[in-house]
Amino acid sequence: MKGIPHTFKLWIVLLACTPLHGAGCRGPSQPKPADPVQARQALRLTLDTWQRGAALGSLKEREQPIHVVDHQWRSGYQLVRYQLGADGPLGANLRCQVQLALKSDKGQSVHKKADYSVGTSPVLTVVREEDA
Repeated sequence: MKGIPHTFKLWIVLLACTPLHGAGCRGPSQPKPADPVQARQALRLTLDTWQRGAALGSLKEREQPIHVVDHQWRSGYQLVRYQLGADGPLGANLRCQVQLALKSDKGQSVHKKADYSVGTSPVLTVVREEDA
C-alpha cells in the first residue's frame, strides 16, 4: 500500500472491521448512531491525552481502543489547551467543534477551530474532519 495516504489506510481498516450483519439477506445495514455521552467522553480523553504529551497511537493500547486521526498531533504539535463547543449528529457520528490552542515544534502559537467526527460503534473513532 505504498503511496496511499495514512488516513485512507485507516478508513480501509475501519471499514474492514465493521461487522456485516445479514449481508446479502436484507441489504446493507445502517450504522448504529453514536452515543453522544460516550462520544464526548472519547473526545475529551483524546484531547486530554494529547495535552499531556502522549503519543498519537497511545490510545490504541487501551482496553477499549480509540482510533485517532489528527494531522497536527501526528506532525508534532503540542496541545496547550482546548475548549469544547457545540456538537450535533453527522450521519452515524457526532460532530464536535473544538477551539484548539497549539504550539509548533518551533514554539509558534497557533489557535484553530477544529471539527471532529466521533464514532462509537463498532469501535471508538475520533477523526479531525479536515483529515478525512
